[in-house]
Amino acid sequence: MNSVLNKKIITGKLRLIDNGWLQVDPSSGAEIHIQEPVSIRIIFNFPLFNEQGETKVTGKSLDDKTLELTLERVNNVLGFGSAKPILIGTLNGQQIFLSYSVSPFGDSVSLRYAFYVKEGTDAR
Repeated sequence: MNSVLNKKIITGKLRLIDNGWLQVDPSSGAEIHIQEPVSIRIIFNFPLFNEQGETKVTGKSLDDKTLELTLERVNNVLGFGSAKPILIGTLNGQQIFLSYSVSPFGDSVSLRYAFYVKEGTDAR
């Protein structure tokens, strides 16, 4: 029997559209492509540890559907991130939010992420 789980997860006024966990080689980074309800590509870069001892997150738009995030991290076993979803852009009239956490894991980093859209928009 082939069944599809149809679920809807909402936190506050945001609807979850994708989430996951990755072990990433910092020198390679990671790309996440989301097709529905919006078609976007997020590129995560993890440069070497920040010498100033502070966490720094920068982002830039590479085109109308691609966002590149650079996450500079301190050498801290607890890692860093954004527990509260942050607005990262708008596509096709939908606001897109991201929450994430990055933690060192041996020679790699552990990336946990969640993408959301504002509830009440045309999110599936």
